[in-house]
Amino acid sequence: MTSTTTQSFDRSIEGTVENDTIRPQLFLVESGAYASNGVYGSGAAAVEPDTTNIEAVTLRGSTSPYTQSKCDIRQHDHEVSFSMSLTLDTTQTAPVVTDPNEELRIRTQPIVSSEPGRYLNMLPAHDTAYGQPMFESFEILTIDTTGAAAPVSPATLPVTQELRARLLHGGELALVSEIPAVGPNIALLWADLLALFGVPDTALRISIRGRYRAVSSRGGVAS
Repeated sequence: MTSTTTQSFDRSIEGTVENDTIRPQLFLVESGAYASNGVYGSGAAAVEPDTTNIEAVTLRGSTSPYTQSKCDIRQHDHEVSFSMSLTLDTTQTAPVVTDPNEELRIRTQPIVSSEPGRYLNMLPAHDTAYGQPMFESFEILTIDTTGAAAPVSPATLPVTQELRARLLHGGELALVSEIPAVGPNIALLWADLLALFGVPDTALRISIRGRYRAVSSRGGVAS
């Protein structure tokens, strides 16, 4: 009797790696929006007009390490990793907003009519089967642009809590803080940053890094 053995091989094709860069912008939404519903206030609209939003004090470009505001995104199949830096010029007077208790969020910078549509790319949509990602690699530092002192955490931020960033539906990030094992996390406010403005030779650097699973195995960003 002849015996035949069949071997099966599970072959999978490794997806391509896609890279993109977006322009992050700090903006504000209504106080209480983050805690308003089960998806962390994802639908809350910006409450400040473009003439008074935080863009006026955002440093962009690459002339020095203190003037870079960008987000690099890498996606391999469903796995997304990103590194974001957003820098504010705190030598200027703080922009006047309607309510200092409005909440801090980060989105893709809106474009003007002369810019290509690809500038509206944002963080790829997350896979909702895994919940809304919370990123713990998040810091806000005051930088001495003369190099005379090391960066420090602003004393105006909640010192007993740890900073977090929550990815919302639509690719925005809510900036929050939490006490581990106590919760729930609460939104950071524009009032937390107000005292940091009007100081010579300073900048405020917001840095967020994270990994999460995207709903699509494609890049989720336009080419």
